[in-house]
Amino acid sequence: MEVSYGPMLPLMLFGFWVFARRYSAAQVTMFVLPIGGTVLSTLILYGSARFRCTIELFLLIFAAVAVTELIARVRSSAFRRGLQLRDKMFGEHCPARPA
Repeated sequence: MEVSYGPMLPLMLFGFWVFARRYSAAQVTMFVLPIGGTVLSTLILYGSARFRCTIELFLLIFAAVAVTELIARVRSSAFRRGLQLRDKMFGEHCPARPA
């Protein structure tokens, strides 16, 4: 039974976008060249799911980058909402507010 990467494709693409914005071109190239080489050889020679094994690690790294970025964004927005709620409830008289 073969598992499809279709459900993870949006995470992989978003992770690649985040990775490309965060790191230098040389570091991104180190990840893109093996993926591009595998895709190119699969298209030219013979397409099979087993050729995907060589790039699965890179694709899963991009998905992991996306998950960590999404978690960081959710935590950041929750933290900001918490500060806004604190300011709304206590105003300028909040004891935890830094001076």
